[in-house]
Amino acid sequence: MAYVRPLSDRWEADSWALYVKMIPPSDFIWHGETGPWESSRMSRAVSKWTHHYMGRRITLQYWRHIAIAISKKLARDRGVKKADFEEDDADDAEQNIQTGQPPVAQVPQAHRAVVITAVITAHPEKERFSEVASEQQKEAVRLAAPKDTPLVAILPIGGGKSLVFMVPAMLSGSGVTIVVAPYTELKRQLVTSCIDAGLDCKHWPEARESWPRVVLVSAEAASSGDFMQWAADLRVRGRLDRVVIDECHLTFTAADEYRRKLRGLVLLRNLGCPFVFLTGALPPLCEREFEEAMQLQKPLYIRASSHRVNVEYSVVRVPNGRGVTEVKKLVESRVAGFSPGEKESFTATVREAGFHAWLNVESPYIVATAAIGTGIDVPGITHVIHLEAPHSIIDYAQEAGRAGMSGERVVAMVVIEDKDWPEEVAAKDSCLELKRREYDVVITAAIDMDLAFHGCPVIAPKVFIISMFSPEADVWYDNANTHGSIGNLLARNITVPGLSPLFPQVHCLEDGSVCQVTTGESEINAANTISALVHFPAFDLTKTYFMIAGIAGINPRHGTIGAVTFSKYAIQVALQYEFDVREIPDNFTTGYIPLGAFSPGQYPVSIYGTEVFEVNEALRDIAVEFAKTAELNDSTVSQAYRSNYDFPAAKKAPSILTCDVATSDVYYSGKLLGEAFENTTTLLTNGSGVYCTTAQEDNATLEVLLRAAVRKTIDFARIIIMRTASDFDRPYPGQSDVDNLMYADQGSFEPSIQNIYRAGTPIVKGILAGWDKKFKKGIKPTNYIGDIFGTLGGAPDFGPGSIFEGVGYAKSGQPLMRALSRRVAYKKARVN
Repeated sequence: MAYVRPLSDRWEADSWALYVKMIPPSDFIWHGETGPWESSRMSRAVSKWTHHYMGRRITLQYWRHIAIAISKKLARDRGVKKADFEEDDADDAEQNIQTGQPPVAQVPQAHRAVVITAVITAHPEKERFSEVASEQQKEAVRLAAPKDTPLVAILPIGGGKSLVFMVPAMLSGSGVTIVVAPYTELKRQLVTSCIDAGLDCKHWPEARESWPRVVLVSAEAASSGDFMQWAADLRVRGRLDRVVIDECHLTFTAADEYRRKLRGLVLLRNLGCPFVFLTGALPPLCEREFEEAMQLQKPLYIRASSHRVNVEYSVVRVPNGRGVTEVKKLVESRVAGFSPGEKESFTATVREAGFHAWLNVESPYIVATAAIGTGIDVPGITHVIHLEAPHSIIDYAQEAGRAGMSGERVVAMVVIEDKDWPEEVAAKDSCLELKRREYDVVITAAIDMDLAFHGCPVIAPKVFIISMFSPEADVWYDNANTHGSIGNLLARNITVPGLSPLFPQVHCLEDGSVCQVTTGESEINAANTISALVHFPAFDLTKTYFMIAGIAGINPRHGTIGAVTFSKYAIQVALQYEFDVREIPDNFTTGYIPLGAFSPGQYPVSIYGTEVFEVNEALRDIAVEFAKTAELNDSTVSQAYRSNYDFPAAKKAPSILTCDVATSDVYYSGKLLGEAFENTTTLLTNGSGVYCTTAQEDNATLEVLLRAAVRKTIDFARIIIMRTASDFDRPYPGQSDVDNLMYADQGSFEPSIQNIYRAGTPIVKGILAGWDKKFKKGIKPTNYIGDIFGTLGGAPDFGPGSIFEGVGYAKSGQPLMRALSRRVAYKKARVN
């Protein structure tokens, strides 16, 4: 390299002339008054300006490698065919001109997301590239492209992990991406996927001379001296973009011998290039063990939920020696023509032929080891049967996760003989031991929860009846054999963890079309029970109609004992300040003051979100029409008792009414409290609600269902609130509050219980009969539905309006921050 000094002298002289200052010329281009730049200053300058003009930082250390690579390529002919940098660049340049895009090296990092999006959408014929599977997948691709490292992407099975390295490899000007895959078939599938996507991809060692965009190598070969030397040469030449370790959880979950081989992959870290680790199963608890195995420091984790709602897990316990027989029986019940022959010793060729016959859907089943459960994507799998317990919960998640990748309903079963049934395991520190203990807990709990369904599908009830205490539930059980009943709800009894200890089971018809649960009384019991129910994997509740069916007190202004009411609103009336009525100021009409307010009748300043719920009015009206076909029960005692009241509605015989329910844990009685909560109902619903019935649970139940609706595990438009009147909420003229609540026989408890069944039965039967034509697709609401915050979208016409700008929690961007700021602003405005 020649240095022409006069040119540098002229540059220097012109520069200093601006300051009327001149210094003697130097033998160094990059120098200052004190002499040539030191290496650190030169490195900073090169890094700064290469990043500014090229989009990549090149330090002095990297430049030395680049200089060697240039020397090897252009100054010496090593006699071995190598990739032609010049031709590659020319090809890239031509493609860039055609697409109007600059080379990736010139694209600033901030703009790479646009390039990535263009690459993903540039293959419309490939459905899997038409849209990202999740925001986490998109973020992983975005970070992998500019080579943020080390990057660990934990995406669910079927979540598009391969795109994390395929998309960056598609970018113009990309170098070589090395992908380490643990198993042969996984390598084959990845090569096929890359080629289908238009990527030049080859196995090692076939890739040795051609330098394709993606090189697939086995875990064993990746740590060999031959491959390490080739990869190091790529790195020196500036052609190695990244190393990707697929199914990286195997570095600490695989069997001992294979795990030792995988841990040899840590040698690849010496290449000093960006690393991407991909897996579908790396629990947070195991991050430390994984980092130690791969010698990682502060890796960047991107984690997506691996929750699967389409998989039914079950366990079958069989006597010793009966495991294989049970598996055969299970397969025979699912595969037509299944006829296992005598035990044979298969050659590798025969085994491979059978495997590919299964892949090509020429065989409906396959018997395989756990290796088939890692990374292999095969569509259409609906059953996974394990003989004996898997090695760990991570392995089981991977192996069972091979099924249902297109959303099909899946049955995952484990057959365990008595000798292998898990005993209590002593505490161990190892993550793997912990995961095995967790799996043992799952096995034992599955039997306790009556989940050994022997292949029956997940229960998808069309109607779910919600009772609050025994009499409300018993009326359904006791009428199982009466004419016109819905059937025997005790045909299937399923223990659900988290239900009330008094009512630990869900009860269903044999076909699962109708189920019933008892929450226990009070808001806390209702919230816990319904929360356990909506999270229980044995149920698919996405199309279920929920009918709250219980007794309640009734306001004599609007109804009578024995009546059946259907509500549009549920109001949490007792969520207020409370003073003893003997100590309230003279100008107060009640001891209940809205939160943040200073007197009764003011709108509350502090709003918690559970104060008001509005349900589907159109569905309510349909339920009313069904219920009107019922003959309601009454008693002579009730008839005599209601005649004491002055209100016309109280004197009438039981009928079907539309009015609203008030929720309070306090079981109250009396004219003053009744009128106070009637005012609260009017206030909180903007005058639309009609205080009619009193209950202890409904707002708690509705809050849990609303949160489930946010996750789209239930449909909030499919809720019916039915309450039958068992007693008046206040005394008749001349009667004391105490007598009305504690001593008087109103004669309406039994009629109110019977009317739950009488009015509820035609509703349940009507939904079942009209399922295919009407109810399966749902009843479209004509009113706002949801809570006081607008969590599900839309704007309530009560309260402060939507705090999610009308789009709901799920679509509001940063909902918590925005919601809190709007709630605080509202509170301040009310106070001021």
